[in-house]
Amino acid sequence: MSTSSPEAEAEKVKDSSEAESTTDEKNDSEGSRASEEQHEKQPKKSGLWSYREVRVGAYFAAAIVVLGILFGTHVLCAHEWKKATCTAPKTCLICGKTQGEELGHKWLAATCTEPEVCERCGKEEGEPLGHAWKKATCTEPETCSRCLETRGSALGHDIADWKVTKEATCTETGEREGVCKRCGETIKQETQKKEHTPGDWEIQQDYTISSDGYVTPGVKVQKCKVCGQVLNQQEYTVELTISQSNALAKAASYLDYTSFSYKSLINQLEFEGFSSEDATFAVDHCGADWMVQAEKKARQYMDYSSFSRASLIGQLEFEGFTAEQAAHGADSVGL
Repeated sequence: MSTSSPEAEAEKVKDSSEAESTTDEKNDSEGSRASEEQHEKQPKKSGLWSYREVRVGAYFAAAIVVLGILFGTHVLCAHEWKKATCTAPKTCLICGKTQGEELGHKWLAATCTEPEVCERCGKEEGEPLGHAWKKATCTEPETCSRCLETRGSALGHDIADWKVTKEATCTETGEREGVCKRCGETIKQETQKKEHTPGDWEIQQDYTISSDGYVTPGVKVQKCKVCGQVLNQQEYTVELTISQSNALAKAASYLDYTSFSYKSLINQLEFEGFSSEDATFAVDHCGADWMVQAEKKARQYMDYSSFSRASLIGQLEFEGFTAEQAAHGADSVGL
């Protein structure tokens, strides 16, 4: 009969224990799988989740938690981008991540009154250039050579001696010329018209007086002595005296009765007792046409008697008609 050492006995016990453990784990695994299969085969009760559904829900919840952690710590981010500026690139407002490059300033050149300015952000840099003034001339004020802004006024030409090349009148302008001491240019200049020289008042249209004494005003004018242009114009009239009105009425009644020459009508009114002035005034304004009066008087004589041309003209002149009026009267009756 053989005997074993204590070490060998211990090794056997260990191997036996491991075999039993392996067998138990295998049995547990098979039992668990069988339990799951049996559980799945059992009919579901209303309102209860299956074992698999519970596991899926647990996985889904775990995924949500993980995503929440990732988004909360900005490991993952739904970027909200702010546009790039002159000094900053495109930037996420949530996580601060940047993308691309800053734009950089886009400078507009400085002017006389403005420094360099970025047309994107409005930032200014440096100083305005300031105006570069060119001196004023005879015809131009001070002018900036950069921006063409002006200040002040032109100096104007400096001409000491003028030479008249055309004399002005009251109807036309004149002309003179001279050389500018500053710029040397020959300048021609128009000179104003001279003033008119008023003459005496002239009657352009005489007033008229009707047989009943109504006066229609006349027109008188004042002309320039040099050019004859009418400078002033106005109406004029007269106020009749009672004696003038009566003489005028008497002259009209005589002319209605028979024909008269200018001279014979004055004589008739004087015979009636009117003064020479009133008689002459009445005959001057009675409106008679003395050529027509000569025609009427010639017919009266021819109706009364026979006349030669010479004798009729002589008779008409005796009545006070002028030689021209008498000849016209003879012509009117065919002599």
